[in-house]
Amino acid sequence: MVRAYIYLISFKDTNDIYIGKTKHQNIYKRLKQHKTDYSGTVYLYVRDVFNGDWSNVYIDIIDSIDMDEDLTTLPDIANTK
Repeated sequence: MVRAYIYLISFKDTNDIYIGKTKHQNIYKRLKQHKTDYSGTVYLYVRDVFNGDWSNVYIDIIDSIDMDEDLTTLPDIANTK
């Protein structure tokens, strides 16, 4: 089973956020990439604003879905009262 995730990265004492998604990748590997991708947006932000201190970073999973689900069978919520 493969899960896709939408996640939120927020930063202490700032109003800045980063919203990311995974599609075919383990969520833990993806979040680790943010810490090690030296040219990535999140890495550079933490380096420049917080001197590389990742304790100022908060990560929340917003939602996830089983990629094996058939999304074409979702109920029509527009006509539900």
